Parts: sequence; C-alpha cells; structure tokens
Amino acid sequence: MNRERPRRSAHRADYHQVLGSHLRALREARGITGLEMTKRFPMSTASVSKIENGQRGPSPTSLGYYCDALEIGVVDLLAQVGVTYRLHRNPFSAQEPSQTTLWLDGLALYAGLPSLRTLDDPVDLVLPGEVNGIPEQCLVLPNNEVRRVREQAAEILAVDGLAALELAAESRAERWRLAAAGEGSEASKLRSNIRYVEWSRIAASCWR
Repeated sequence: MNRERPRRSAHRADYHQVLGSHLRALREARGITGLEMTKRFPMSTASVSKIENGQRGPSPTSLGYYCDALEIGVVDLLAQVGVTYRLHRNPFSAQEPSQTTLWLDGLALYAGLPSLRTLDDPVDLVLPGEVNGIPEQCLVLPNNEVRRVREQAAEILAVDGLAALELAAESRAERWRLAAAGEGSEASKLRSNIRYVEWSRIAASCWR
C-alpha cells in the first residue's frame, strides 16, 4: 500500500524556496553548472532542479554534496540561509544575533523545528504557563538559561541528528522538572523551571 507523502506547511515551503535559491546562487557564483553537479555527485538533473526551485528540501546527503562543491561547512551554510529566511519573513527585523544563535537557528530551520527561533527576539523569551507567577524582575534570567539550553540542543542536533535530540530533550526536560519541584533556593528552582520549559518545547518541536 502506497503511503501518501505528507504535505509541507507554508513555512516549510517558504524555507525550501529560500534554501534552494541560496544554493543556486552560490553554485552559479562559483561557476558550477547543474550538469557538473550531476557528474560530480550521484544526483539527477531533476533532483538538482527541484532542490534549487524549492519544490523539495535537500536531504542531508544532497546538502553535503552542495557543501563539498561550494567548499563551505554545512553549519555555516545553514546559518546564511537562516538569516536570509528570517529577513524574508520579516524584512524590517533589526536583530543582530550572535554567531552561535545563527548556527542554532540555521540547524533548527533545516531540521524543521519551528520553536527554535532566533534567541535575540524578546518575544521568544515569553515562557509558557509552567512559570506563571514568577516576579517580573526575575525574568532577566531566561535569556542566559534559554541560550545555554539551545546551544546544547544545537550541538546534539549537529552531531547526532534529530532522533537523538528528541530523546535528549525529553530526558533533560524530565530531569529539570524534578529539580524544579524539589528542594533548593528560589533562584535555583527558577533556573530549573526555565530549563524544564525550554527542553520541553524542544522535545515537542521534534515531532511537530
């Protein structure tokens, strides 16, 4: 029985358009033709066309072929695409995120994790109901805690892949949930709760 291929969301379609256009622009800038790509790597002309026209996203293997041809690291490439995509979605953005943020954002977008947004967006630091009731003056803490969690998530995603990130996020979310409910100072519980919320959001994003 043939299984119907799931439809892409509008956001994923937009992202694939931006990624494909970026790959085509880089390829052309280096004077590499689409035909040369098919000769150098086990890719068909149709695959190159569909990827560069945004009709589908490149697999990790195909993305690796492009990185080899373009002589660029995959993390740096995806960071570039992430910046272009964010500006495509919001041309008036004035954010200047850190390099670590750009790496994480690029990896997250490629993997399809919509909740891992640019860290420097203040809206992204609004926390779910689990931490309601925390005094407003304490909310200066989330920025560093969220950044720390997402740096760890980016490393797991880059090294071990999406499935490993999902398992790690679920495990760490439970660990910090228990820590937040246990004994300790208010500051310690606050940090644990923020980490619990963020790892929970990442775990949910892995299968969203």
